[in-house]
Amino acid sequence: MHPIPSSSLPRRIRILSQGNARVFPVLVKGLLVLASCRGEECGHEELVRCARPLERISNSDLSFVTKKEDINKLCPDLEAGMKCIKKYTLTCMQQKQREHFNSLYTGTNMAIMELCQDGPYQDEFLKHAPCMQKSKAEYELLCYKSYQKTTQEIMTNGSLGQQNLKSLCCAFQEYLECSHHTVRRQCGDDTARFTKEFLDRMSSSLLKAHCAPYTECTVNSGISTLNLSAIMPMTLILLMRYFT
Repeated sequence: MHPIPSSSLPRRIRILSQGNARVFPVLVKGLLVLASCRGEECGHEELVRCARPLERISNSDLSFVTKKEDINKLCPDLEAGMKCIKKYTLTCMQQKQREHFNSLYTGTNMAIMELCQDGPYQDEFLKHAPCMQKSKAEYELLCYKSYQKTTQEIMTNGSLGQQNLKSLCCAFQEYLECSHHTVRRQCGDDTARFTKEFLDRMSSSLLKAHCAPYTECTVNSGISTLNLSAIMPMTLILLMRYFT
């Protein structure tokens, strides 16, 4: 595999602020757009293969993790996916690209590490997981479908101009806001606080780096929580088109 040459990148992401979100991911449908890398072996198929295990923390898997046994089944795949992504960045990216990408994915990586290790963070996740799972139907209906529609339209378009970037950032921020309100309504303040902190860890660096200029978004009344895995990789992938 050949690293992506620095000359193939835009000078900087001009429309972005200095400075991802949980989801996260924001974090988290984020990785599929790094797929625009120049060079077949450092491109779409390899990165998608690496990111595929992270899709398991989407609504289909993470929302059903309510016991330690479930975490033990899920985590080997998540950890393998993160290792594969790390190998990809070392092989296929120049140093500056790698540093920027790693800064976007740090929160996601740390959240997965703590979720998969015995300790207070895993214990607290398992404490709140049953109610989060019961909220699944509502947050899918209120929150996720709207975000999914936006990302699919951008992916189909094939480019991430300023207006599409604003749409992506606003949809992602609305998703986070909706997730907090939905869980709070269903599960109470304690679980809402935990899920908000979890989402913030997954997404804060991505939002700061790429979405800070877009603070005036029309916030919808609903968005979700545990589809984060689907959201984070897709969001990262879309945003990384600026670097390829």
